[in-house]
Amino acid sequence: MRLFHVLLSLVLVLGLALSAAPTMAQDQSIEELALAAHLQNLRTFNYTFWIGGNLGDPLNAPYNSVMGDTLDDWELLGLNGDDPVAFSDITRPVLLNFWASWCPPCRLEFPHLVDVALSPDDHSFDVLFVNTSDTEGDASAWLATQPDEIHTVLDEYDQLAMQTGVDAIPTSLLIDTDGTVLVVHNGLMTPTITAFLDAVAAHPGEGSFVASADQMIAPPANLLPVDPADVTAIIYNEPVTGAISEEDPQQAYQFEGHAGEAVTVRMDAQGVTDLDTYLVLMTEDGTRLAENDDADDITTNSMITVPLPDDGTYTIVATRFLEAEGFAGGDYTLSVTAEGAAPVVEATAEPPVVLPQQDGEYTLVYNDAGAGTI
Repeated sequence: MRLFHVLLSLVLVLGLALSAAPTMAQDQSIEELALAAHLQNLRTFNYTFWIGGNLGDPLNAPYNSVMGDTLDDWELLGLNGDDPVAFSDITRPVLLNFWASWCPPCRLEFPHLVDVALSPDDHSFDVLFVNTSDTEGDASAWLATQPDEIHTVLDEYDQLAMQTGVDAIPTSLLIDTDGTVLVVHNGLMTPTITAFLDAVAAHPGEGSFVASADQMIAPPANLLPVDPADVTAIIYNEPVTGAISEEDPQQAYQFEGHAGEAVTVRMDAQGVTDLDTYLVLMTEDGTRLAENDDADDITTNSMITVPLPDDGTYTIVATRFLEAEGFAGGDYTLSVTAEGAAPVVEATAEPPVVLPQQDGEYTLVYNDAGAGTI
């Protein structure tokens, strides 16, 4: 058995589950989809080779890639009762997804890829699950938990993996009907990557992207719109609880703050959970002040400390890494504390106003004492 590296990206040993896939983004150009995939790769440390331009940080790129090569002589045995598949059987672009039952990130992306495989009308390519560097018994045991309709094959003796230079999994190759390798994606498959592959498969050879123009160090979180009706009030020093799920991947909170206050917002996962928390703090008009993934290198907690620029209402978004496309949910606590309250502005002393007085009336001014008898 060959020794494979495992591409864990930012989800090291988290045992998470990807959210369901959306359909192809019909209203976006291939360049816009490439940019979205590039920015996500920067966050996850994945890398994508594409004929139109590579996506991600080059420091995360594998040494070898067969992108642009022609693969038209392969044939793979069926696995778990499935029929064998050869290149000659391909009638439209196909994604060769190299996986193994012992590979944690392979298990993470499996639910998403299963959704893609079982909805061919919504996508421009088919999915072929290529089991490699595994035992047939272990692979069959894992597949017993998956839908029977997916098609799985066995890369016997890792021959196709060696031919295509795959030495880390998960890795996925998008192959055109003439055998041309259109895309090589190293790392987890997500809905963002899938949308990009849909565009490439539908329009092979079209589009271009220059990563250096968008080489951002820390791309921002991709939040869902905040509905004012779903915002919960939170006040200083009174923690609240919430839960992140596939159906509800983010929650919003608001508090009243004052200029000059050093506010700390903290989100802590509770119990035994795989939740990878993520925090965003913004002004009432949506301007982001700060965001954080990991507090003190602890992937299950997030924390923001920032001085408030003005008096007003501030919004906190509590979510998870990769947000709507992210991973498993769980319970959390959220708290807001503040130090250095806004200074009290002293009123400027005005000269006393002398009013006409009647018998028994006296004028009393600030900081002066008066005396009388009842």
